[in-house]
Amino acid sequence: MHFEAAVHIIGVLALPIGVVALITWMVVRATAGHPWARAAVLLALGTGLLYLWGLAGLFTFDRQEFCTLSRGQEFAPDETGPDSLLPLSAKCNASYDLVPGYVNPGLAVGAVGTVACVVLAVRQKVRQGRVTGDVAGATLDNG
Repeated sequence: MHFEAAVHIIGVLALPIGVVALITWMVVRATAGHPWARAAVLLALGTGLLYLWGLAGLFTFDRQEFCTLSRGQEFAPDETGPDSLLPLSAKCNASYDLVPGYVNPGLAVGAVGTVACVVLAVRQKVRQGRVTGDVAGATLDNG
């Protein structure tokens, strides 16, 4: 039974992993020579994957059964608030969240890192434009 479950999980994850690998390969090729743009896209992709990983904690068919049997936690809906998409949260009780504790800080770091890389990519592009004489995509013609 465990082997069949593992095969099922691998089958379910094969397509998303393949799509992510293809997108990553395309980004790396498209951003050749632009390291900050590449870093921004890859960070955004990683942050999106982390969000999806955390989002998986919100989807259970029977929260009470999942908390009690799978996590060994008492289910106390009166002690918890509603589920939250940002920050991600799905609580079994006041002290136990189904979303791993590293997800929300990781999302914050990924978002800040992505914005910083975008700013640096734009700054690099503007500086390259000044050096080569480009003005808004046009080149200076001296003749």
